[in-house]
Parts: sequence; C-alpha cells; structure tokens
Amino acid sequence: TSDHKRGPVGTLLTRLVTESRATGIRRRVNILNCLGLRADESPARAKRQAVSQDKRSSNGRRLVTVWLPIHGWDEASVWARIEAAGTRAHPAYRRLRRLSCSFCIFSPPDALVIAGQERPDLLDRYVEVEQKIGHRFRIELSMAEVRERVRSGCVPERCDGTWCM
Repeated sequence: TSDHKRGPVGTLLTRLVTESRATGIRRRVNILNCLGLRADESPARAKRQAVSQDKRSSNGRRLVTVWLPIHGWDEASVWARIEAAGTRAHPAYRRLRRLSCSFCIFSPPDALVIAGQERPDLLDRYVEVEQKIGHRFRIELSMAEVRERVRSGCVPERCDGTWCM
C-alpha cells in the first residue's frame, strides 16, 4: 500500500508544490486530496472524518486537506451513481464485490481463488515467495492452498464475501 498508493501521492504533492513555485507562487500551497473511501468498508474507515487535515503530508510549503466525498455512502448508492453517470464498471466487478490488490491480505478466500484463476502467473510467484521465506500468506490460508483450489476447479463464479479490514 505504501509503495503503490501513498508513495506516489506523496511524490505528486511535492511535484504540485514545485510546479506552483515555478509559476511564482511563494505562499503555502493548499492541496485537496480526494479519496473514495467509505465508512462501510472497515471500522478504521468509519472512524475517519469526511474532511480532515493531513498532518503527515502537510508542511511549511503545503497544507493538505483530505476529502472523502462518498464517506457516508452505502454500496448501493455508489452503484446507483455509477449507473446514473453512464460509467462502465471494471469487468472484475462481475466476479468481485470490491477491488484491491490482486492478492490482498484482507480478501475473503473466494476472492483470492478468483484472483488466482485470473492471474496464475502472479499466484505462482506468491507461492514461490511463501516457500522461500517459510511463512504463509495468512496464518489460516497459504497461497499454495489457494493454488490447489484453482487447479482443482474449486473456483467460485462470484465472491460477495466481506473483506476483513
């Protein structure tokens, strides 16, 4: 998450300030960081405020405010808005209730099996890493077990399970 989400955002924040300075702006730059996090997704997300100052990203050159515009929405509201806008959903949503990393540690087992069917090459790499480091992906489920389910044909058509965040 840090390398693929927060890290690039931090790089962008620095670039925005640098670009602003290049145009002659010398004051502290105000940046609004909008995220599509919903309270229903996890207890930690439910505790977040819809608007807050990002103290970790703010400094003397920038003030970063985080806005969660759909924080109070339920899942049905999200899908209704997508439909009303005429936006096409990613095809993966046909099989998964939500998307994250292909092999998210918070995924329900069925989502991991679906991901393994869709990305067998990546699944093989995860199994190799498990074997190399001598640890399982999750205590109760190894990626080798996920691969066995895929290979045996025990792949669900769809996963509507709950992510454990």
